[in-house]
Amino acid sequence: MDDLDGAREEFTLLSGLLDLADGPLAADCRAGLRALTEHVTDLRRRRPGDLDEREAIIVIRTPAYEGTRLADAYEGSRWAEHLYSQYVSRAEREGRPVQTFSKDAHVDPYGFAATTRIGGVGAFGWLQPEQGTHRAEGRRILEAQVEVLAVAVSYDEIPLDDREIEANETPEWSSCGGPLGYDCRSVLLTHVPTGITALCMKQGSTKANREGARTLLRARLLEHRRNASDQPR
Repeated sequence: MDDLDGAREEFTLLSGLLDLADGPLAADCRAGLRALTEHVTDLRRRRPGDLDEREAIIVIRTPAYEGTRLADAYEGSRWAEHLYSQYVSRAEREGRPVQTFSKDAHVDPYGFAATTRIGGVGAFGWLQPEQGTHRAEGRRILEAQVEVLAVAVSYDEIPLDDREIEANETPEWSSCGGPLGYDCRSVLLTHVPTGITALCMKQGSTKANREGARTLLRARLLEHRRNASDQPR
């Protein structure tokens, strides 16, 4: 049980005692409730921004290659894919579970994009400094954009209202080129109010792809909320 759940349980217990007591005991309970209320308020203020211990989702993509020779774009795409492999290898060496939600090596038309969940305590704190533009040997064409998201948890209070989500499913294909069937389709979710999207594929079933897409969408909505709260009013 974490600190916030423990505080809530203690709050409920003290509230019940206060209802039954009077005199000195009631005064003690009221004092305890005041102290506990201040503690809970402090936890709520600090915890949403304390993300270092979270699991993480890392998104790697190549920039748009407008006006670039296709050979250079292809080389940049392969370097971005190598960067993705390095992150996966580092995570696995540390014993962290890895779940790749999507991986596409044919983006616009020679590009690369991959979205991967890195598990284990402290993954977000470990990866957050990596966010930004990565270049190889100073060559502009060999670059990739790295985005790091914190996985949302229950107390972030980011529910997904199905009435606000547009879901699209598309067939997945076997290595032989045939469709895998309705039970194995990739899932793209769009949060209509914000336009934020989340894609998940290759998890073994449509259900698993849907769960992965929802995890990614909640992480993106958490990041959207954090960015909005940082804007001056």
